[in-house]
Amino acid sequence: MVLARRNIVENSGRLRPLSIVVAEDDDLLRIRLRTILMALEAHVQEAIDGWEVMSLLLSATQPVDLVISDLRLLRASGLEALVSARAAGIDVPFLFIATSGSPAIHATAARLGAAILHKPVIASELLTRVRQMCRPPGEAVCSGPGAA
Repeated sequence: MVLARRNIVENSGRLRPLSIVVAEDDDLLRIRLRTILMALEAHVQEAIDGWEVMSLLLSATQPVDLVISDLRLLRASGLEALVSARAAGIDVPFLFIATSGSPAIHATAARLGAAILHKPVIASELLTRVRQMCRPPGEAVCSGPGAA
């Protein structure tokens, strides 16, 4: 289902905004990410570490469509949140934002189905990646402003 100028997904026959968790310990970058995602009219929840990501995922009253996380966070990393989510049977897509990272970390993230976007974050690249990752196979449901 494609809807112009709206960013929605179908859930049990009902339409709802995308639900995205943003995990970033840098306040300014977290605010910037949230501001960029406002272009998608998404419901954005914020976390500062992997523990908060897991808390939001486990307590969610509606499905979370995407987690956008820094790889390196203060208490529990984004990668630790991904591993914990998979261990809990939560199959939400993860998009990591990273300045660098060892090949082993990147390989682990890829093996667990995560994508990586490198800093500095360019708004158009982030929005394109979010739309790609939120699209169910065979459907284009994440159309943003100006989409036909």
